[in-house]
Amino acid sequence: MERFRSRLIRFALHEASGPAAMALWVATLGSGAVASPWDGYTSDAELPRALERLASASQGQLHLESLGTDAQGRSIPLMRAGAGRPEDPAFLVVAGLDGRHLIGTELALAVLRHLSEHPDSARTLLADRTLYVVPRVDLDGIEAWRGTPHREQAGIDGTADTDRDGLLGEDPADDLDGDGTIALVRVRDPDGGWIERPDHPDFLRPAVADKGEIGGWRILVEGRDDDGDERWNEEEDAGVRLSRNFPTRFPWFERGSGVYQVSETATRALVEFLAEHRNIGAVLVYGFEDNLLTPLPEGKTSDPDMDRGRWNRQPLDAPIKADLPLLLELAKQYRESLGLQNGAKKVALGSYGVAMTPEELGDTPSRTEAAQGGFAEFVYYARGRLGLATPGWSPGLQMARAKRDDDADRKGDSEGSGGGESKDEPGANDGVAATGGESPDDMAGGGAAEVVESAPGGAESHDAPTDKGAGERKGPGAADESDLTDEGAFRDWLVERDASAWLGWKPITHPDFPDQEAFVGGYAPLARINPPIAVLDSLAPPHVALVERVLAQLPRVRLRDVRLDALGNGLYELRFTAENAGYLPDRLAQGRYSAEVRPTRFELGLPDGAAVMGGPSRGFLGRLEGSGGSEEVRRLLRLPSGGKVTVKVISELGGRDEHPIAPGEHWRRPDGKGGSR
Repeated sequence: MERFRSRLIRFALHEASGPAAMALWVATLGSGAVASPWDGYTSDAELPRALERLASASQGQLHLESLGTDAQGRSIPLMRAGAGRPEDPAFLVVAGLDGRHLIGTELALAVLRHLSEHPDSARTLLADRTLYVVPRVDLDGIEAWRGTPHREQAGIDGTADTDRDGLLGEDPADDLDGDGTIALVRVRDPDGGWIERPDHPDFLRPAVADKGEIGGWRILVEGRDDDGDERWNEEEDAGVRLSRNFPTRFPWFERGSGVYQVSETATRALVEFLAEHRNIGAVLVYGFEDNLLTPLPEGKTSDPDMDRGRWNRQPLDAPIKADLPLLLELAKQYRESLGLQNGAKKVALGSYGVAMTPEELGDTPSRTEAAQGGFAEFVYYARGRLGLATPGWSPGLQMARAKRDDDADRKGDSEGSGGGESKDEPGANDGVAATGGESPDDMAGGGAAEVVESAPGGAESHDAPTDKGAGERKGPGAADESDLTDEGAFRDWLVERDASAWLGWKPITHPDFPDQEAFVGGYAPLARINPPIAVLDSLAPPHVALVERVLAQLPRVRLRDVRLDALGNGLYELRFTAENAGYLPDRLAQGRYSAEVRPTRFELGLPDGAAVMGGPSRGFLGRLEGSGGSEEVRRLLRLPSGGKVTVKVISELGGRDEHPIAPGEHWRRPDGKGGSR
């Protein structure tokens, strides 16, 4: 029955568009089946209460703290999981730097919820590690979305003189049709750069001048030209976008980047927290930055001279060659947990379909654009730590998962056509898996699969998605017919679950274009950035696994064996081996190049009257690779009778370890494994 209703809706979408299609969706779904797209996501008022509940139920594993305050004096919540000892390796998760990216906050909360509900496993995982989670930094974006009129807001509340006319905030968006939503407006205009295709009337794509195409439409944010400068709504969402306010590749003078680097109270609090907690070796950012869902290009690396003096080093624009394989492997593990095959394409945010980009505000940033002033970039290039980033969800990712479910349904129909039992079940074919006891591979699947949908007239379109490169959207004017097909497939999928996510196109008389054809509508705010909240059930497990996996992979420097052999005449040879039992190295190549991560060091604690006869009593070790990388140190000592030596190894990101040894003793860690690397 569920699949029949799904197919009926899809037929309705292909047979009508605009207001007629909207009426059909509502009639088909029924008034009781549609939830508001604003339901389910955690509001700013709900967030502190939710965190307090999780902390109180965690049996002491979660501790609610504060990162600092924002520009309005509001506390930015921070949850600590683990003891928080400064010597323990630590991992930081940050979400909500862009006010539009609500799903990141929900994924961060899912991690905390899992730890709270499983305190025993959390206690084991965090015995010698610390997790910090900042679920939301921009506290304004979701309230703009939930307010009236509903609107997208990437930056914090604020005004700016975007058009440099000496006035602040004089041309925001306007709710022209009074429906309580700031949507898009399409205006028929011979000077516009967008064209309409008869077989996809709901979507516009950029005209391709090289192919002789001439645009006939403009796309604007809903509103009028309040200040009469022939720019529409240029001061809508004019506040600083915290996600673009960090120093690395800072986009000077661009919209929303801020007056200068780290100009905002909230971003400064985040940078200062990272500086004060030097044991944080990895950071995960949920947002528009991305090096996990879409791996970094293998052919673009940096290979700097690591021995040049610190003051002669130049900023890099690509990962160091020695670090890239590690980043690619982590991306591979993440994609596998989502059920994506290695060849899956068009899953990056902004790479699937054709986003209708309004003038002035523009579209959601591509991965390259998001990296400019991004926090994950700052973490890697400026602080020398592992900077990971993912949007967590995208239309392309969702369609890859839904396609696998479609394939499974078709296979079930084929097997059942011979008289077998029907496999129709409620909730089938929706791309959302249950969470009970299923592995990540069971929850999501499919690669860059072909999109198959019913075309007008009953024919089927089998246009396979094209590769848009390493996760980037096509350039202006580069969208093609398969992109329109993809966009239609995603829209169909979306409205089957939330009819209010697509507004249709309603004709209006635009006050600035009274003699031109104009329509208001398109997607509801944020519908292409955040999924219906029910999708979180299938997204949460692989993202919980991601955080637990990185926590377990943090460097763990320890002593593997220590011995103190007598040589005669009061002389002894001390030999000890330090190893890295974690997966990640004790220091990335970028950590060395930036001189922001100190190398692992050793210290010898000697009894009174003892002396080192050869070499210093403290010093630095070389890079300890992950998965057992080690280094042996030898020292010649003169010891008084009965004296003991204490050997310490101290890593900035990998913890510390120590062991006392008496003359003639040989200690070896019970789980010690052979050989140096």
